[in-house]
This record gives sequence, structure tokens and C-alpha cells, in this order.
Amino acid sequence: NDIGNLDSPGFFVKTATNIGYGSGKGVSTAFIKGTPGIGGYTVAMRRYWSMQTAKEPTSAVDVMFPFKNTDTADVNGSVKTKPALTSYMFYKTNGTTNPDAYVDSLKYAAKGTVSFYTNAGTASTTNWSFSTLSDYNVATMKMTSLSGGGTGIYTFGPVSVENIKNITNGVYVYPNPAHENWFISVPKNDAKTADFSLYTADGKLIRTQPLKSDYVNSVNAALLPPGTYTYRIITADNVYSGSLIKE
Repeated sequence: NDIGNLDSPGFFVKTATNIGYGSGKGVSTAFIKGTPGIGGYTVAMRRYWSMQTAKEPTSAVDVMFPFKNTDTADVNGSVKTKPALTSYMFYKTNGTTNPDAYVDSLKYAAKGTVSFYTNAGTASTTNWSFSTLSDYNVATMKMTSLSGGGTGIYTFGPVSVENIKNITNGVYVYPNPAHENWFISVPKNDAKTADFSLYTADGKLIRTQPLKSDYVNSVNAALLPPGTYTYRIITADNVYSGSLIKE
């Protein structure tokens, strides 16, 4: 594949960090409404890559994006939990859309001009794979269009199918899997209060907690052993149940 080189007019490859890098807060961003897999709340890393090539490749090539633990720590600080790296997605803008999440251009990008990659064991044109190089984490993706750029994101909330389990009548439980906390939202019109119960896989009750409606409740999972649990949420009119995973 001949894509040009650094001596080609207009050719560049760079990574950069935006304002607030290392602050413990990521960049709240958004994409066009209805983007598959994107939740109601999305946080981006403050490091991103940008590239302009003289020619586009004739077949898919590997693109490797290095990032540090500082990058994920910024995201963690905004979502108040520690998502597994495997739950991250990476986006890549195509064409002239600015890939820096800080400038707020992504939600205005035309449909089809942003590509998304979910984690898998092998890199592809829709999946990113994880590796390490020295003190960097590396996300590898395959691309047929190189000009543009992007970064890693963690997305959750009402629209996301990947990170929410058992969405029923407006009750949301996320993220799933979780490292430190699950967040639970109960709709205001269901009840003023609700009761949450958590069970081990063999049915043993290990946690009860009252929940407020129209509020994001936090359930601490930090001290629980990794595994699969079941839950039940009881309101005045309904009973909701499902499974949760602690990593």
C-alpha cells in the first residue's frame, strides 16, 4: 500500500492531548443521535490521534494508537467507576471532521463519517485489539481510510445495549460488568422509593439497599468477589430482576 510519506505534501501523523489531560476528568462528548452502540453518556480520553495521508490504502492496514493509564484514569474519574479496557470503544473520524473530542465537533459529524471499533481478540475493520509496548497500552485497528483521527471512549446510559442489562420500563442498571459500582435509575412515575436486593449465583441474599426514584443510585461492588450475581428491584407496582457481573 502506497499512502505517501512524511515528505509528501500535506502528509502528517500525530498524537496530541487536549486541555485537562491528567486532571482525572475525561471529555464528555456526543455523537449523532441514534448511533448504534452509543449510550446516553459518553466520555472520551484526552489523548487523540490525527492523520492525513497523500493516498488512501487499497486494502485494510493496521493502525496502532498508544495510550497510557493516565488516559483511562481521566475517563474513570468522570464515570465514577473503573470500566474494563475491553468495554471501551474507539472512534475514527473520516475526512475533515476534527477528531479532538474537546472541540465538540463530533455530534455534528454527518452520518457515516465516524467509524466505531469494539474490543475483540483480533483487530479488524470493526474491532480493536489490545497489546502493550513499553509503558504504553496499544489499541490496534484495521482501516481502509486513514485520513482523520480518533480516540478511546467509554459509553453508557439509556441508549447503550452493550453496557446496560435488563432495561425494563425505564429502569437502568449500568455498567455491566462493573469493577467498583453499579448505578441504578428508577423512573419517577414508578415509585418514590424502591428496594434493591442482590443475590449470589446460588440464591443467597447478600445485600439490600433502598433506592430513590428519579435519581442515579450507586451500589458499591468493590468488595464483592468477581462473579455473576442476580438482583431484584421491588417498587410499589413492579418487580424487576436480572443479572450483574462483577469483574
